[in-house]
Amino acid sequence: MESDLYALLQVNIVFKYAVDTNFLVPERADVSLAVEFSHIKTWVDSNGLITNLGKTKELVLHRLHCNKHDLPQSLEGTEPVQTEKLLGVIFQSSFSFCKSC
Repeated sequence: MESDLYALLQVNIVFKYAVDTNFLVPERADVSLAVEFSHIKTWVDSNGLITNLGKTKELVLHRLHCNKHDLPQSLEGTEPVQTEKLLGVIFQSSFSFCKSC
């Protein structure tokens, strides 16, 4: 069913694995993360599915010494996290990662 879910722009990347969908949206894109997320929610609604906002996470990758004022505002309904495990790899907001033990 997810085969017809695509990002609005080619620079915004969709990763699909089993029942999980992940989006990668660069800082400088013509379509913001908020617009892309709205597009996803519209697709979900039009396909009779439900977005589980309780499991929806937002991880902003940034330079280690990034000023908090430079970071984008979190999306409404998502949980901002500093670390997230994806397919056995733990990603950290400081753009470092380590192999899961």
